[in-house]
Amino acid sequence: MQKLQRGVSPYDPGYIYIVRTGNNVNEIKIGLTRETSQRLRTLFNTSVALPFNPKAIWKVPSMKPAEEAAHEIMREHRINDDRELFHVIPPVHGTAEERTSEEFSDSSIDKISEWIEDGFYQAGIEYERVYL
Repeated sequence: MQKLQRGVSPYDPGYIYIVRTGNNVNEIKIGLTRETSQRLRTLFNTSVALPFNPKAIWKVPSMKPAEEAAHEIMREHRINDDRELFHVIPPVHGTAEERTSEEFSDSSIDKISEWIEDGFYQAGIEYERVYL
């Protein structure tokens, strides 16, 4: 989980985001933040070669439960249990061409966003989609 500013609780209102890594169209990060544009700048400063590309953002009344719901939905796509990085298409699924296609990645992320919204609904988590 990202480090929040002093005095900010992960249970405060904020945003859940999906960003795609700049150097691999098959990797996304799902995280939480109080301020999306600042978080994107911070992510780019964390030793990555290319900036992250925002793909979906939701405004939520409590960040942590919403992030946990999104991570649970994507648990089988998780790359490393200690990181918030997920495969768009796990290596055991799809073709190498699909896992490297930006167009296929975008359509798959749209589907993942729908799964997450369904998960929010089922968990009783209110959300508002922020359109990019």
